[in-house]
Amino acid sequence: MSATTFISAAQKHLTDSSLLMDQKRFDNAAYLSGYVVECCLKALLDLDGMPSVKELGHELPLMAGNALMLGYALAPSRRRYNLTSTTDLDDLICNWGPDSRYGKENTTTPAFAESRLKGARAAYEQIGVAMILDGTT
Repeated sequence: MSATTFISAAQKHLTDSSLLMDQKRFDNAAYLSGYVVECCLKALLDLDGMPSVKELGHELPLMAGNALMLGYALAPSRRRYNLTSTTDLDDLICNWGPDSRYGKENTTTPAFAESRLKGARAAYEQIGVAMILDGTT
Protein backbone atom coordinates (compact mmCIF):
# COMPACT_ATOMS: atom_id res chain seq x y z
CA MET A 1 0.00 0.00 0.00
CA SER A 2 1.05 3.58 -0.47
CA ALA A 3 1.23 6.46 1.98
CA THR A 4 -1.78 7.96 0.17
CA THR A 5 -3.82 4.82 0.74
CA PHE A 6 -2.89 4.71 4.43
CA ILE A 7 -3.84 8.37 4.97
CA SER A 8 -7.13 7.84 3.15
CA ALA A 9 -7.86 4.86 5.40
CA ALA A 10 -6.93 6.87 8.49
CA GLN A 11 -9.37 9.62 7.50
CA LYS A 12 -12.12 7.04 6.90
CA HIS A 13 -11.56 5.41 10.29
CA LEU A 14 -11.48 8.80 12.03
CA THR A 15 -14.78 9.80 10.44
CA ASP A 16 -16.38 6.48 11.37
CA SER A 17 -15.04 6.66 14.92
CA SER A 18 -16.51 10.15 15.32
CA LEU A 19 -19.87 9.02 13.95
CA LEU A 20 -19.90 6.05 16.30
CA MET A 21 -19.19 8.37 19.24
CA ASP A 22 -22.18 10.49 18.22
CA GLN A 23 -24.31 7.34 18.17
CA LYS A 24 -23.00 6.30 21.60
CA ARG A 25 -21.33 3.21 20.13
CA PHE A 26 -18.31 3.64 22.38
CA ASP A 27 -16.77 0.17 21.97
CA ASN A 28 -16.27 0.51 18.23
CA ALA A 29 -15.46 4.22 18.39
CA ALA A 30 -12.51 3.37 20.64
CA TYR A 31 -11.57 0.36 18.51
CA LEU A 32 -11.46 2.27 15.22
CA SER A 33 -9.39 5.02 16.82
CA GLY A 34 -6.46 2.66 17.02
CA TYR A 35 -6.58 2.07 13.29
CA VAL A 36 -6.35 5.81 12.69
CA VAL A 37 -3.00 5.89 14.48
CA GLU A 38 -1.84 2.68 12.81
CA CYS A 39 -2.62 4.00 9.33
CA CYS A 40 -0.92 7.34 10.01
CA LEU A 41 2.23 5.65 11.27
CA LYS A 42 2.29 3.22 8.34
CA ALA A 43 1.86 6.14 5.92
CA LEU A 44 4.83 7.87 7.48
CA LEU A 45 6.94 4.73 7.45
CA ASP A 46 5.97 4.04 3.85
CA LEU A 47 6.91 7.51 2.56
CA ASP A 48 10.19 6.43 1.11
CA GLY A 49 9.18 2.84 0.53
CA MET A 50 10.47 1.52 3.83
CA PRO A 51 10.31 -2.24 3.47
CA SER A 52 8.28 -4.49 5.73
CA VAL A 53 5.60 -1.97 6.74
CA LYS A 54 3.08 -4.81 6.47
CA GLU A 55 5.21 -6.98 8.76
CA LEU A 56 4.73 -4.46 11.57
CA GLY A 57 1.15 -5.70 11.86
CA HIS A 58 -0.88 -3.80 14.41
CA GLU A 59 1.98 -3.18 16.86
CA LEU A 60 1.57 0.53 17.58
CA PRO A 61 4.37 0.67 20.19
CA LEU A 62 6.81 -0.87 17.69
CA MET A 63 5.71 1.48 14.91
CA ALA A 64 5.81 4.59 17.11
CA GLY A 65 9.12 3.54 18.64
CA ASN A 66 11.90 1.65 16.91
CA ALA A 67 10.41 1.64 13.42
CA LEU A 68 9.78 5.37 13.48
CA MET A 69 13.30 6.08 14.76
CA LEU A 70 14.71 3.91 11.95
CA GLY A 71 12.52 5.77 9.46
CA TYR A 72 13.84 9.11 10.72
CA ALA A 73 17.41 7.86 10.47
CA LEU A 74 16.90 6.64 6.89
CA ALA A 75 15.00 9.75 5.80
CA PRO A 76 15.56 12.73 8.14
CA SER A 77 12.96 14.77 6.24
CA ARG A 78 10.27 12.60 7.90
CA ARG A 79 10.95 14.30 11.24
CA ARG A 80 8.61 17.10 10.23
CA TYR A 81 5.79 14.59 10.81
CA ASN A 82 6.68 13.92 14.43
CA LEU A 83 4.02 12.88 16.93
CA THR A 84 3.73 15.17 19.92
CA SER A 85 3.22 13.19 23.09
CA THR A 86 -0.12 13.61 24.86
CA THR A 87 -1.70 11.44 27.50
CA ASP A 88 -4.49 10.36 25.13
CA LEU A 89 -2.16 9.54 22.24
CA ASP A 90 0.45 7.81 24.40
CA ASP A 91 -2.20 5.65 26.08
CA LEU A 92 -3.70 4.73 22.72
CA ILE A 93 -0.30 3.75 21.30
CA CYS A 94 0.71 1.73 24.35
CA ASN A 95 -2.58 -0.01 25.13
CA TRP A 96 -4.60 -0.41 21.93
CA GLY A 97 -4.83 -3.71 20.11
CA PRO A 98 -7.07 -5.16 17.42
CA ASP A 99 -8.28 -7.85 19.81
CA SER A 100 -10.54 -5.29 21.46
CA ARG A 101 -13.02 -6.07 18.69
CA TYR A 102 -13.78 -9.30 20.54
CA GLY A 103 -14.69 -7.58 23.80
CA LYS A 104 -18.09 -7.76 25.38
CA GLU A 105 -20.53 -5.13 24.12
CA ASN A 106 -21.09 -1.92 26.09
CA THR A 107 -17.97 -2.19 28.23
CA THR A 108 -16.28 0.99 26.99
CA THR A 109 -17.09 4.16 28.89
CA PRO A 110 -17.80 7.39 27.06
CA ALA A 111 -14.72 8.99 28.67
CA PHE A 112 -12.46 6.15 27.55
CA ALA A 113 -13.77 6.27 23.98
CA GLU A 114 -13.38 10.06 23.92
CA SER A 115 -9.77 9.70 25.08
CA ARG A 116 -9.08 7.22 22.29
CA LEU A 117 -10.71 9.53 19.75
CA LYS A 118 -8.63 12.50 20.98
CA GLY A 119 -5.47 10.44 20.52
CA ALA A 120 -6.56 9.44 17.03
CA ARG A 121 -7.35 13.03 16.08
CA ALA A 122 -3.93 14.15 17.31
CA ALA A 123 -2.16 11.52 15.19
CA TYR A 124 -4.22 12.36 12.13
CA GLU A 125 -3.64 16.11 12.49
CA GLN A 126 0.09 15.74 13.10
CA ILE A 127 0.76 13.20 10.37
CA GLY A 128 -2.21 12.89 8.01
CA VAL A 129 -3.18 16.53 7.64
CA ALA A 130 0.46 17.60 7.52
CA MET A 131 1.21 15.10 4.73
CA ILE A 132 -1.85 16.25 2.77
CA LEU A 133 -0.91 19.94 3.14
CA ASP A 134 2.66 19.19 2.08
CA GLY A 135 1.40 17.38 -1.01
CA THR A 136 3.06 14.18 0.15
CA THR A 137 -0.10 12.14 -0.34
